[in-house]
Amino acid sequence: MRELTVVHTNTFRQFARYNGMKVRDVPESGGLMSQLPPVPVVRGGQIGRLGPITLPNLARIIGHLDEAIVRGRRLSTIWKNALLPTGYAHSLNWIQQGGFAPSQDGMRCVWPAANMVNLEGDQPTCLIGVTAHFGHFFTDCLDRILSFEHVNLAGHVRYLVDGAPPPQVTELLALLGAPCTPSNMVALDLALDYRVKNLHVASLGAAKPAITTASFRTLRERVLRRLPNPRPLGRMVYVGRKLVPQRKVRNQYELDQSLAAMGFDIFYPELHSIEEAVGAFHGADIIAFVIGSSKFNLAFCRPGTRIICIAPEGYAEHAGPVATMTRQLCEIFSLELCICSSRIVGENRAINSDIVVELAELAMALRVL
Repeated sequence: MRELTVVHTNTFRQFARYNGMKVRDVPESGGLMSQLPPVPVVRGGQIGRLGPITLPNLARIIGHLDEAIVRGRRLSTIWKNALLPTGYAHSLNWIQQGGFAPSQDGMRCVWPAANMVNLEGDQPTCLIGVTAHFGHFFTDCLDRILSFEHVNLAGHVRYLVDGAPPPQVTELLALLGAPCTPSNMVALDLALDYRVKNLHVASLGAAKPAITTASFRTLRERVLRRLPNPRPLGRMVYVGRKLVPQRKVRNQYELDQSLAAMGFDIFYPELHSIEEAVGAFHGADIIAFVIGSSKFNLAFCRPGTRIICIAPEGYAEHAGPVATMTRQLCEIFSLELCICSSRIVGENRAINSDIVVELAELAMALRVL
């Protein structure tokens, strides 16, 4: 075991420059501040309001390391005696998720023993992050993919990831025009640590709960340029969660039936391609969705679209990070938002709680908007 200094996303740039890392700044990054306006919330038949929030974005860098160690579990990077916030770093528990034991103040950690292997070859290697999960692609990979475009690496470049991307992520990579594809991705074994030469790492442009405004604007612009006329699904769309182990809507069948009778089209993103999701979100005037990774599709909505975010009671009211990201997306793309705070059934597990959605409260949220 070995003790490491922990570098966090908001100090990565300063640390890199102070410690002699070879770095390049990403043009037009940082300096942006998102001012999130108050948002109405419907809960228990009452209408309340969430207060305003200010979220900063950070200047991004690309670092070049002659040699470093990448942990297969969640893809953190160990350089010299420091743990760098790569891989899963947007999450609040990224240190623990990598198997490290953090100090109480989070400034140091213990690096546990693991089998060490050399990653063969010394061609340029870029650390992307968590591609195997749809939501983490947006928080942990999008910034880095766009940052690496500024390096102009020559020759055969490989990209380190946590696993094979689902079809929707592969489609997004193509729509972005990203050079990383399943054919040049290297999925690391979570039980191993890897000694890697010629490694390029990129910092994130925001620390949770914020997301990077510039990257999401680029995402929208590129996707809609390649899909200029996405096929709409309907004027009112309900976006549910179907193939999920948690955060279930216990009355999903009855809700689907009732909303369909009201004129909503029912849409489950995990059953559709990205092109179909873009069409559903871009074509709708009203979207009601159960909080989760589908929120990132809000980037494709038209300005003025009315959004109802269905969340477990108390989650958004206590500034839960996923609700805050939803608020920021709506601010970036000029969408009108109302939170529908729904009753928890069973154990209260914050955002991962199962819920029952009351049709009367959805109707109240619609009237609010």
